[in-house]
Amino acid sequence: TTFKRYQTQLKILEELNKVMNDEGMLVTKEYVKGRKNLYSSPAVAEFNRTTDSANKTVVTLMKIIKEFNVDGMSDDEDLLMKTINGSDED
Repeated sequence: TTFKRYQTQLKILEELNKVMNDEGMLVTKEYVKGRKNLYSSPAVAEFNRTTDSANKTVVTLMKIIKEFNVDGMSDDEDLLMKTINGSDED
């Protein structure tokens, strides 16, 4: 399901974050004649791709939730947006 996909994406992001914290954001590759070049870690690119994918999944989940109509709720009321924005009303 969409929610399980989102949970998996979050787990991947946590692991990639650990890798970047442990190994750093940059890697050095040594080439012929001992020349070294500095590159961003492959984990950074993967983290960015996974973040984009997770954001798209959230948009999909928001659409699904928004289409769910609670009986008696007016079209003006958007309970989900109130909750997301930190409404203090119960």
